[in-house]
Amino acid sequence: RMPQLELAHARLLEMALQDQLTRLPNRIAFPDCLAQALAQARSHANYRFAVLFLDCDRFKMINDSLGHSKGDQLLTAVADRLRAIQQTYAAQVTALARFGGDEFALLITQVADSEAVRQIAETVLAHLSNPFTLSGRSVYINASIGLVWGSPCYDNAEYILRDADAAMYRAKASGKGQYRWFESSMHNRAVQLLQLDTDLRAALARKEFKVYYQPILNLRRQRLVGFEALVRWWHPTEGFVLPARFIPFSEEIGLINDIGEQVLWQACRALAEWQRLQLVNSDFTLSVNLSTQQLQQPDVVNTVSQIVHDTGLYPNSLRLELTESTIIDNCTFVDDVLRALRLQQIQLSIDDFGTGYSSLSYLHTLPVNFLKVDRSFVQPITACAKSLGIVPLIVNIAHTMGLQVIAEGIETEIQLQQLCSLGCEYGQGYFFHEPVSADEALTLLSSPLGRASLL
Repeated sequence: RMPQLELAHARLLEMALQDQLTRLPNRIAFPDCLAQALAQARSHANYRFAVLFLDCDRFKMINDSLGHSKGDQLLTAVADRLRAIQQTYAAQVTALARFGGDEFALLITQVADSEAVRQIAETVLAHLSNPFTLSGRSVYINASIGLVWGSPCYDNAEYILRDADAAMYRAKASGKGQYRWFESSMHNRAVQLLQLDTDLRAALARKEFKVYYQPILNLRRQRLVGFEALVRWWHPTEGFVLPARFIPFSEEIGLINDIGEQVLWQACRALAEWQRLQLVNSDFTLSVNLSTQQLQQPDVVNTVSQIVHDTGLYPNSLRLELTESTIIDNCTFVDDVLRALRLQQIQLSIDDFGTGYSSLSYLHTLPVNFLKVDRSFVQPITACAKSLGIVPLIVNIAHTMGLQVIAEGIETEIQLQQLCSLGCEYGQGYFFHEPVSADEALTLLSSPLGRASLL
């Protein structure tokens, strides 16, 4: 009976340390190998080792489109190619493991310099870029690789893996299919992002996000006709945080939907109050950006409708702005969502037109009301006709489709005159007014410019 118990114990230990899909060592086994290498480096000054940490790019897309069984086949094939590389570099690649999902790690030992590690990393990239065959279908992936030197300065193996992971994410952010060496700034950045994540979640709970309002004017009549709602974050210790710093990260960690709802609620409530005070007429509009994640929520139409209803806003006073890329990336269902919003009398605008796909086919079918010319096309405009670039084309396209045009980023009199000559109906920018707080917007509406909007 004792031999049977010993065999059972050995089998359990093997299962605990082995990935059951690829039969490679798993994330529990690899740190032990890494700890042994770290001990060697502490005992022998000339002993050098590195960790290669990789993530398979495009794996999720293949898994979602072909199914999990095909995804498992692909991971097994990736493991086989990595085993072959391990055999080729048997003297250097002393451990190989799957960390779960589509992540793998290699321990590279007895290397004199970074050139030997670079050669192995490039071999991995080359081997994984070749097509894989799944049930007769060729599929392609790449890998993003993070590299880190093992140093006796590390307290333990966990910190080495942390830094290899940070380098891998830097490689992925650099365009995928690449490798990056770890730099200390990457860890500092990771710590900053962790703090930003914490602060953003606290900001949502404390309602620290505020809406600022940038005036939109009728260019020909110089009349205030609406505002664009822009989110601003006043951090309790850091003060004003630029949107460029927290908006992309909020999208990455899945908070942009909650932030977007807070912005929409605040903005609708403010305009509804101005309508109640008769500071604006029924034509006065409020433009609010709708992010990709918000659009993808199954209850997005109900959410928007409920906010409009609860705040008492006239539905046709709300204009939702979507970027070209948001529309194209979600083309399978975006038409139904936008038509449902239009049935609620909500207006729709395509933001940043001309910067993305600029496909005319969707303009024929989508129920949008406005095109917005991106500031990157407006800012170069001077008195020279050539400076207009593609703006005349965008305006002509919009008018041919029965749409009206809003230009953003107007900063000079010349830009205003040129846009008016092209027939651009509306505009916004610092030439007219900077974004203002709700209280300042109320003051603005009570000014001669605001009162003129009632005429």
